[in-house]
Amino acid sequence: ISAPFLFSGYYHRPEATAQVLQGGRYRTRDLGFLHEGELYVLGRKDDLLISNGRNYFAHEIEQIANHVEGAKAGRNVAVGLLNADIGSDEIYLVQEAPDLGPTESKALRRQVRDAVQEQLSLALRDVVLVPAGWLVKTTSGKISREANKTKLAGELAARKAAAHRA
Repeated sequence: ISAPFLFSGYYHRPEATAQVLQGGRYRTRDLGFLHEGELYVLGRKDDLLISNGRNYFAHEIEQIANHVEGAKAGRNVAVGLLNADIGSDEIYLVQEAPDLGPTESKALRRQVRDAVQEQLSLALRDVVLVPAGWLVKTTSGKISREANKTKLAGELAARKAAAHRA
């Protein structure tokens, strides 16, 4: 974006300003294209997940999960975590779910995986069910993809360490 009313930068954050203001233009990190004079916005660069050379928008994965019976709509987040062994991100869906028994949990996880596979041809690495309130939100109430990615990575590392101790 370039305009005479464009802001001059983030207050006391020169590094953040340098990332988004380049040559007098504000880099929104939105992805899109112009076609026959129309602007089509596809999503945000920050929400693009790349796994095994294929691109997926996190919001598309989340939207599919929102429509699975038993899943609480809007209470999930899709994130990619690097698997160094394969040299690519693996995509996880973290879903807040009410207290479910083992049979119901397994069924919900399977239904989410099957729906994503069917609609996007994407095999999720895992569907991680978490209790209500687990997902981190921003101060404006949006689910924070980056904070939840960090939280999930920590939880998976703790699970792995506990499994090795057992």
